[in-house]
Amino acid sequence: MTLIILVFLGGALTIATPCVLPVLPFVFARAEQPFLHNGLPMLIGMALTFAAVATLAVQFYFLARDLHLVLAADHAVRFRVLLDGKAPGDDHGADIEANGNGTVREQRLYQLIRQSKDVREHDFSIQFLDDGVTAYAFTFG
Repeated sequence: MTLIILVFLGGALTIATPCVLPVLPFVFARAEQPFLHNGLPMLIGMALTFAAVATLAVQFYFLARDLHLVLAADHAVRFRVLLDGKAPGDDHGADIEANGNGTVREQRLYQLIRQSKDVREHDFSIQFLDDGVTAYAFTFG
């Protein structure tokens, strides 16, 4: 019973986030149907999906000399950055090592990439190795 309550509360918190607001019409459309057969499975699915996505790495292409990310954590959170699938080497930013490793210790702008040679398009990825980080916005320079 405790598990059902926790899953329900997790789903309710998931629905309360602004990024899920477009889904609310689907939730309310099921309001007249039995909760255990329709509402609960949807809430469980949403909670599990958001939890799974939160553990994935972020990856995209960019064309800029510098790549920054605003990050926050209330404890040390390790992360790894890859540039074109490997450690950035000489193109590492001020807040990571040449091997791509870095640590979030406070809320601020982190310089992850600073291309040392000609600026060209790269495939960037970041993977968080610990829980508890919040990522806000990428900036480029």
